[in-house]
Formats: sequence, C-alpha cells, structure tokens
Amino acid sequence: MNQAQMQEATDRLRKEEEKGEGSFVFGLLFWAFVLSALYSYFFK
Repeated sequence: MNQAQMQEATDRLRKEEEKGEGSFVFGLLFWAFVLSALYSYFFK
C-alpha cells in the first residue's frame, strides 16, 4: 500500500461521490480497505 494507491483510491471515491450512484457502498468498501491497510501497516 503506497501513496499512489491511496491517491488513486481517493480520486475514485471522489468521482463516485460526484456521480452520486453507489457512493455509499463504495465508501464502505473504501474505508474497509483503508482500515485494513492501516492495521496491517502498524501491526506487522
């Protein structure tokens, strides 16, 4: 998980929010992804 991947994910999330379709589900997936990435990063 690097900075480029994080940027890509946030850009994708922003586009989804602009569309307004499926942003809730995408948000859940996005946060699950971010939290799991942070968890694995800090608790190797």
